[in-house]
Amino acid sequence: MSSPLLDFRRMAVAVGMVVGLSTPAGVSQSASRVISLSPSEVQAGIAEMFPQRRCLFGVACVTLVDPRVRLVDGDARIYLSAVAVPELGGDELRGGVVEARGVPRYEAASGAFYVDEPDVTRIEFPDLPASQAGIAADVARLLLAEAMREPVWRLDERDGRQALAKLVLRRVEVRNGRLLLEVGGYDDSTPSDDDVASSGDPLPGASK
Repeated sequence: MSSPLLDFRRMAVAVGMVVGLSTPAGVSQSASRVISLSPSEVQAGIAEMFPQRRCLFGVACVTLVDPRVRLVDGDARIYLSAVAVPELGGDELRGGVVEARGVPRYEAASGAFYVDEPDVTRIEFPDLPASQAGIAADVARLLLAEAMREPVWRLDERDGRQALAKLVLRRVEVRNGRLLLEVGGYDDSTPSDDDVASSGDPLPGASK
């Protein structure tokens, strides 16, 4: 069995490797680096948290599936939409679309990503009669607001890479239509070409 000191040294080396991988030669490894993610890469991570089913008083329920992410140029918020399938009195109704937006925040203690100041921007049930659509919209609005108070995705500490990311990830923000993850270091928030995540790469920290 390895000693606590050896385990600590291994962890320190691993953390240094994670921060150093994106640090060009000649740049201090104490400088922070920024990983830039596209909406599709963010969406891949958030999809791990779906489907979600929520109920109001056990009578009206909504199941959220097929999440979609939008990151808008000039807007610091993340837009999250999903297909909403309502149930009233045990009967499943035709689905619609709901969307909310908010400011992304990373909580290091829990290794989780949240959306602060959520604002519901769209609720549509075009295939339902007006009477059912109104009820479904009211229920969806309440349950969507509740869902947005919980993490939209969380680091999985069973995965070594994600456990290390939890140690070095400092800040998260939306800028120029991309999600920026700042890791390690101090004050260098300008993304470089070396820091841009390639299309199709998995979202760092997404549960698997």
